[in-house]
Amino acid sequence: MVTHSVRCLPFAGFLVLALVGCGPADDIGPTLPVSGTVSIDGKPLEEGAVLFVADDSKGNKAKVSCQSAVKSGSFTLTSQSTTFSKPGAPPGWYKVTIRTDAPMGGSNMKVGDPKAVDPKAAMAANKGTPIATRYTELDKTPLVVEVKSGGSYELKAESK
Repeated sequence: MVTHSVRCLPFAGFLVLALVGCGPADDIGPTLPVSGTVSIDGKPLEEGAVLFVADDSKGNKAKVSCQSAVKSGSFTLTSQSTTFSKPGAPPGWYKVTIRTDAPMGGSNMKVGDPKAVDPKAAMAANKGTPIATRYTELDKTPLVVEVKSGGSYELKAESK
């Protein structure tokens, strides 16, 4: 009996190692904490989102999505790949875009409400804070930041 247990020991060790290594691979790499504030015309953005996109032209080759909701002017980034998610963002340069529209389903209109069939009324109900389009388009945004240690960022935008 003892010899049977001894022969199974290497297999059991291999099995434990295999199970431990079966989680999703961290394909994001090291990240740094990234948080900050968003203001438009000097006022905190009440609700919206920020997206940090790796700036390949400045050497950032990260293949992750770094984004955050904005609530009461504040955000905290999370990085996501196809298999992994973690707080912060990999170090490097990023282009930043801001969305200010209300989230889908954010309208208080109910089915049967006469305003629900009026496109102008529906648009008004879901309208977010006005922002100049240059802050919403990746190829036009003037917002460029370098993620490095001590990452607290002030993102300032304008409505016009």
